[in-house]
Amino acid sequence: MRFLASVITGHGIGRQLGYPTLNFAVPTPLDLGEGVFSCRVLLAGDWQDAVLFFGRRATFADAELSLEVHVLDWAENMQITQTEIEIFSKIREPQKFSSRDELIAAIAQDCQQARNTLAHRADNL
Repeated sequence: MRFLASVITGHGIGRQLGYPTLNFAVPTPLDLGEGVFSCRVLLAGDWQDAVLFFGRRATFADAELSLEVHVLDWAENMQITQTEIEIFSKIREPQKFSSRDELIAAIAQDCQQARNTLAHRADNL
């Protein structure tokens, strides 16, 4: 699945957790179930490996749908207004975590799973 998304200002939660994200307005229609996904995002003309979260942030009691992407191994300033996102596979369902440390550990696992999935995909191209 591939779609175009517009960047919006987030709350800075990902950055506080050590996993900065690009936050996007939820495009409509978006035929994607809630969850964490491996994906690639088009930045500066190149596809970058990333992890995407789509859903309600239960850990933060946020009932609004959120669409955010953590770009793996990206050190540059991400000042963009719109980009293309390509979803590859679902990593897990959204869940509520009981602590900040539990959430950070889950994000680290999500990033590793995305790396494995996307590396395997690149090997088969």
